[in-house]
Amino acid sequence: NFHSRHKYLLMSYNQEFLKKLGQIVASSQYSFQEKLSLYEKYFYRAFQRKTTIRRHINTLQHIFGHISKKLTSKEKRHFFELLEKLKKGWIELSTLLELLKSWALRFEKEYFLFQSYLEPYPAELIKDPE
Repeated sequence: NFHSRHKYLLMSYNQEFLKKLGQIVASSQYSFQEKLSLYEKYFYRAFQRKTTIRRHINTLQHIFGHISKKLTSKEKRHFFELLEKLKKGWIELSTLLELLKSWALRFEKEYFLFQSYLEPYPAELIKDPE
């Protein structure tokens, strides 16, 4: 569903609103129309503040936590080295997104392959380097 697909994107912007949106979805006290209205209101508010590298790192670590059990110690170390490089501004966020996506593919973690966070842009928007 929509909420599940955008869970980690929401987390990277505002964990408080992610929790609130989850409560709205799970609640039985609202009609569908009320849920839709409330969800829309909080969804847009979640993206009103700019995300930070710190929030992205938190989100990356959450995803990594679900995949790490199947990784070698060298792969885990590599991930944390890349996180440090991201903190220092030496690499782009997309480097870690691609790494996590490749592991999700390798280990058939469908839930993560479904995440908009790991595929934030349509392929058509990615520039050709030439």
